[in-house]
Amino acid sequence: MSTGPLYHVGAMEDISLSVLVMGGTVILTSSGGFDIERVLSTVEQEKVTDILLFPFMVYNMLNVRDLSIYDFTSLKRIFSGGDPVVPWAIEQLHDLFPHIDFVQVYGLTEGTPVAASLDPQDVELKGHSVGKPMPFTEIKIVDDQGNVLSHGNVGEVCIKSPSVSMGYWGKPEETASTFVNGWCHTGDLGYLDKDGYLTISGRKKDMIRSGGENIYAVEVEDVLIRHTAIHDVAVIGIPDPKYIEVVCAIIVLQQGEVVTEKEILAFIDEKIAGYKKPKQIIFVDELPRTPSGKIQKFILREQFS
Repeated sequence: MSTGPLYHVGAMEDISLSVLVMGGTVILTSSGGFDIERVLSTVEQEKVTDILLFPFMVYNMLNVRDLSIYDFTSLKRIFSGGDPVVPWAIEQLHDLFPHIDFVQVYGLTEGTPVAASLDPQDVELKGHSVGKPMPFTEIKIVDDQGNVLSHGNVGEVCIKSPSVSMGYWGKPEETASTFVNGWCHTGDLGYLDKDGYLTISGRKKDMIRSGGENIYAVEVEDVLIRHTAIHDVAVIGIPDPKYIEVVCAIIVLQQGEVVTEKEILAFIDEKIAGYKKPKQIIFVDELPRTPSGKIQKFILREQFS
């Protein structure tokens, strides 16, 4: 079952085409007005075995008040990608549905649609990662000068494979900066561990530089989303005269919930280092997203910086 827009590489190439080539049946959802409960009902009625759920869809699923009313016995695999899935969600899925494999994939249209994938049997040990490079694919991590970084060090993810694009149509400058000696510079931050598993830390432009320290938004978001009153969250950096940037958390509460900034800060008090804690918390009704579910943080920075 494909839940994304068909112009998106995940929905079309990664899921739909591969299933159709193997003689399978693909169920498509409408391109607008995503409704997780409608999707779950379709899974039950059509006895879906495999489904693509972008991270925000996974979070919506876990926030459904009573998942026990749905019959998921047919469902074998949930595929997800597009953004890092916070560990909280992976843990919840494993606890609630141990019979369902959660398959994280990492890739991008111009830099190999599936560059890395996490084998479900590795979820317990490597669930924070997106897995190892796919066949014929190489991944390296580089610093701002293009130097290859050693295991465990965060830098820009670069991909090399036969699927890497030749360039952007009519955009020579962007092509020159993105595609260098056969490598696609993705703009994503991440690191490889000693076993070769890739972990995504976020977008390069989303990294917050506060008081000389690097803060990765996804780490802060993972702590905040564990609060039972929080439905959705985005962390950005906002200008600060002393620290250059500070952490700002933009939060959507669960329907009917009321919580204060003080209560949220108390919740995260011992769960995260002091310099990573939000210096400002803003409550909104919803977060701006692309059709494929990615939070449009540039809109939030324009609005709240």
